[in-house]
Amino acid sequence: MGLPGETLTIDEGSVWINGDRLIPPEEFSGLYYLNKLDEVPQLNDQMWGTSNRPAELGADEYFVLGDFSARSRDSRFWNESVGGRPPYALPAANIVGVVTHIYWPLDRLRVFR
Repeated sequence: MGLPGETLTIDEGSVWINGDRLIPPEEFSGLYYLNKLDEVPQLNDQMWGTSNRPAELGADEYFVLGDFSARSRDSRFWNESVGGRPPYALPAANIVGVVTHIYWPLDRLRVFR
């Protein structure tokens, strides 16, 4: 979600980049990103990408989000840093692979070529 040089926050169920709300493509319009977890309130103060803890990305850093926001343990929850970077920042060198399929939920089943 967050690309190099951007500042990302999550509010009102949406992702905000550099203060602008992202408008997702129609096929992703039902996604609602959480910036707090009612079921695990002790994690809320430790969550990245909130207005209190925005994710400020460096030149080759990314912020990743899962599509099942309530259960994804993505950049919002990481607490170990890589190479002195902020914990939420995924270095470009650590990204391996290519997305080939969306398989869940079934109504979003898709094959990329």
